[in-house]
Amino acid sequence: MEGRDGTVELVVGAILLSGGVTFYLVFGPGLLSCGGIIFGPILLIFGLLKTDRRPVLPMNLPPPYPPLPRPPRLGPRGWLSGKACPRCDSSNPPNAMFCIACGAPF
Repeated sequence: MEGRDGTVELVVGAILLSGGVTFYLVFGPGLLSCGGIIFGPILLIFGLLKTDRRPVLPMNLPPPYPPLPRPPRLGPRGWLSGKACPRCDSSNPPNAMFCIACGAPF
């Protein structure tokens, strides 16, 4: 007797508790009334604890935002890459006439 979302425990616990109280009031203290009065609230508590653990349904979230633009690529000396060397692909200052890494002319 184990429900996935706790509703079985809630229903059976409520039935046992109400039956136990009814038996106690009608017939006096006995095995059936004590069992219902003891185990009814226990099942109710377990059912309530299980209902709190229900999986959260996914919400309708907005579409993801586009990625942020990348920051500009800095060269080895901290300047913005203006020219890339065709031979070694290193970044050079925008006004360079020769590559600072390999010395190739632009």
